[in-house]
Amino acid sequence: MFLDDNNPDYFTADSVPADENVQPERPTISFDGNEASRKRRSMWKRRLAWLIVACAVVLGVIFWLRYVSPYATDCRVKGYVTNVEKRGLVFKTYEVDMVSEQALTDTTRVYSHNLSFSVENPAIVKRLQAMQGTGVPVQIVYKKYYGTLPWRGASKYVIEQIK
Repeated sequence: MFLDDNNPDYFTADSVPADENVQPERPTISFDGNEASRKRRSMWKRRLAWLIVACAVVLGVIFWLRYVSPYATDCRVKGYVTNVEKRGLVFKTYEVDMVSEQALTDTTRVYSHNLSFSVENPAIVKRLQAMQGTGVPVQIVYKKYYGTLPWRGASKYVIEQIK
C-alpha cells in the first residue's frame, strides 16, 4: 500500500472489527442538583442585571426631571437690577438680585424680598452690570427648575434673555 507520509497507518486492513456493544449514553436524572442550581443562579443573575438597569433608568429620568428639564419657561418679570456678582467656591456663577416693579408700585402688600436669579450667558451679565444701579427698568425672561446644579447657579431661576 502507498502511504503519503512516513508514519505507520493503523487502518490499512479492510476488516476492522466494529465495536457492536457500544450503546448511546442515556440521560439520567441526578439528584445532586448541580445543573438545576446553575440554571437558577444564571436566572437570578439575569434578573439582578435587569433590576439594576431598570433602577438606573428610573434614577436617570428622575434626575432629568428634577435638574435638567425646566418646569416653567418663558416667565417674565420687570424690575430694577440691584446687585450682580460672581459667587461660588468651586463653580463660579453669576447671581443677580433685582427688585420687581410690581413690588415697588404695590401699596397694599408689604415688601418682602428681592428676586434672585442665576445667569449662564456672559453677554447677559455684561448688560445687567451696565444697568445695575441706574434706575432703568429691565424686563427679563427666565426659566424655573425644581432643583439647582452647582455649575448652573445657586438659584432655581435662570435668566434666558433681557428685553
